[in-house]
Amino acid sequence: MNIKVETKHDDYRHELDYLGSISDRNLYGAIKRPTSELDYETQRSLRWSTDYYYYIPSGNYQGTREWCTEKGYSKHEAAMAEKSYYMQDLKRLLALYRGDWCYIGIVVTVEHNGIELGSASIWGVESDSDYSDYIEDLKSEALAEAEENYNNLVESFKVPFSELEIEDESLS
Repeated sequence: MNIKVETKHDDYRHELDYLGSISDRNLYGAIKRPTSELDYETQRSLRWSTDYYYYIPSGNYQGTREWCTEKGYSKHEAAMAEKSYYMQDLKRLLALYRGDWCYIGIVVTVEHNGIELGSASIWGVESDSDYSDYIEDLKSEALAEAEENYNNLVESFKVPFSELEIEDESLS
């Protein structure tokens, strides 16, 4: 039995709202940044050619300032903590646009003598993450499916070939 693990580029356009967004308009809560940070394609996607773009942070960190001030941070320290989270997300978003990482799919296939007996996959995995746990889980899932399919196949061959019902759907 052969277990094959493949990683494939995931072309599906994933929702990136969790990282925030880039705009050419100064919306509420936007952070003004120099356009030179952006890759060429992202610069071209902005409607107006300007020297600046606006990063609109996600709502993931709402309440961070309040939490920090409750824990004894000054208002300035709390605001800086919140901004540092936003900047981490912006760096991650820009790295995606630059092609430093992408989304991938992990496909595990179990074969025997060239016949696929089972497979399992997961998609939308960040390519630069540690996905070794996914692989082990997928192997277990694919092996369980392979065992079930193999047992069903073996059970189906206990009937002599001459007694198998033939369903001809070629003329229907």
